[in-house]
Amino acid sequence: MASTSARTLHVEVLSSGQAQQKNRLQEWVVGFIFAASAIFAVWAGAQWWATREPVIGAFAFKQFMATAWGFAVLGFARVVIGPFLPDGVLTAMASTIFPWAVGTTLWFFTILMQGYGPSRLPLLACRVLAGVIVFLPLLQWLGLVWLMLALHNMFVLLAFTMLIITLLSAAPQRVKQPVPWPVLMGYLLVYATLNCLPPLMHLGWIEVRPIVLFGNLAHTVLDGFVMFVMLQIRAYSLQKEQQAIALDLQQSRQQAENDKRHREEQSQLFAKIGRASCRERVSSPV
Repeated sequence: MASTSARTLHVEVLSSGQAQQKNRLQEWVVGFIFAASAIFAVWAGAQWWATREPVIGAFAFKQFMATAWGFAVLGFARVVIGPFLPDGVLTAMASTIFPWAVGTTLWFFTILMQGYGPSRLPLLACRVLAGVIVFLPLLQWLGLVWLMLALHNMFVLLAFTMLIITLLSAAPQRVKQPVPWPVLMGYLLVYATLNCLPPLMHLGWIEVRPIVLFGNLAHTVLDGFVMFVMLQIRAYSLQKEQQAIALDLQQSRQQAENDKRHREEQSQLFAKIGRASCRERVSSPV
């Protein structure tokens, strides 16, 4: 069998009843995964439209790309638009979208980490790598499919290694953030581990485990949920901080008005005392 895809397939012989049961279960699972990913993407897009927050906008773009990749790789594109396209087009679309999804994910993390004050060099390296990954489909369009897939798998491993190095370069005490540095580091380590296992299997460096491949798809939902919670915490903390700043500003203005009123009252009092003193001097006998 020859294939232009790096996707690993698990083949199992089942009876008709078992096959139908397993098909129905997989349809429910992949349907839930796609729906959840789309919901998180729409939520993030609506939040960005209301707040124009760069981090939420980057997450929305990243989640839309992940949803588009899920639409292609989970079979929904085959059902919806498959009959209208020649053979191989949908596979090419999925292979094109996946590097874009990885590149936008890397770009999102660089924007999120920027607030933690990392070193400029690893942060710049991550952004350059994100741009390189996004342009990887050019190799596919030139007919170098296998080269593109091999480079993509290796760049995924490099990308998450660079993200960890970038976050390590940000001292936990340097900049206070709504999501603590240890929490983000712990999440990034789990996220990197789950997403690096499939490239390692595709490259033949570790043994293939079907559950890992399925878990990688399920992680799309976990990723959206966890980032949803983290961004909500971040938005709530920033809102409280803005409210505190607004309250301090209001109190400063009130204090300034009170000081101004006090000075005016003092000026009026001194003016009255001065006038009274002048009248006393005028009325006193010579």
